Amino acid sequence: MSHQYDLCGIGNALVDIEVKATESELAGLGIQKGIMTLIDAPRMIELLSHFGSRVSRRSAGGSAANTVITAAHFGCRTYYNCKVANDDTGHYFISDLCENGVDSPLIKDALSPGYTGTCLVMITPDADRTMATYLGITAELSIADLSVETLTRSRYLYVEGYLMSQDASFEAALHAAYTARNHYVRVAFTFSDLSMVQHFSSRIELFLSHGIDILFCNSTEALAFTHTSDVAHAAKLLSNYSKKGSITLGPEGALVWDGHDQFIVPPVPANAVDTNGAGDCYAGAFLSALLNEHSLESAGHWGCKAASELVTHYGPRLTHRQVIDLSLH
Repeated sequence: MSHQYDLCGIGNALVDIEVKATESELAGLGIQKGIMTLIDAPRMIELLSHFGSRVSRRSAGGSAANTVITAAHFGCRTYYNCKVANDDTGHYFISDLCENGVDSPLIKDALSPGYTGTCLVMITPDADRTMATYLGITAELSIADLSVETLTRSRYLYVEGYLMSQDASFEAALHAAYTARNHYVRVAFTFSDLSMVQHFSSRIELFLSHGIDILFCNSTEALAFTHTSDVAHAAKLLSNYSKKGSITLGPEGALVWDGHDQFIVPPVPANAVDTNGAGDCYAGAFLSALLNEHSLESAGHWGCKAASELVTHYGPRLTHRQVIDLSLH
């Protein structure tokens, strides 16, 4: 069977807006540092008003979107299933996705009325990212928004954990994974954020119980989901759901497992200023390496290299020069 795409993603469509903030400022605004919090439109307006002219940099985002874009930068043929509204923000999202080499089912003249989702990403001096997300119309992402034919002609399906938070998107994620398995498309899944593990662990467990091929998470998410305090033990427990996977360890590198053994991928030193999108970038580079016939351990190395480059500047994207320097070929 010929494959039209290497990687087909499904996830939220959000335009990321970045701003620098202090820890005391987050506390004063009643925002929990280091995680993603869902907010409504009035709260988003309040936060944007607070930061005012300090708001800078915007890009088409969302966990899976960042991963798919990274894979596209490394030469993979990619497609993204998502939902945006017929507004300026939605039009920007479509254009940015296209400019980064990602195909999608989005057609500007056929979009629904409403508001496209936005994510305010607040970067503290320790390079940590805290997110306040207004889902907008992406909260309505459903099975009807999936391009099933495209999915069945892909090598991998990539699903983000944020889809666990809404009934319709959760059903869409389940349907996409079911369809993928029936057409011998490999399924990759990411926890996306600690908040998803804290509030939607039962849905994550149900999704994983059907079996997936590759699991991505960070150490905090892994320990919380498995209710253990040891990363190696967490990986062993997670291997019951996915024979292959990776737990990122921040500045300590990553742990990779293949169903038989565990490997520690050493860190790549970096002067981090912004960790927003680092895990997404890691997954995109990791999957790109696998799609280029690299070993699982080698994929972990590529993931760490890419993430270490990403965090040295603001924004969730590698620069053109970084992509060239990190070429997988």
